[in-house]
Amino acid sequence: MSKAIELSFCIYIKSQ
Repeated sequence: MSKAIELSFCIYIKSQ
């Protein structure tokens, strides 16, 4: 689960 959240966060920042 932690991995999924990490990936989502990374993509979210990159999307900025």
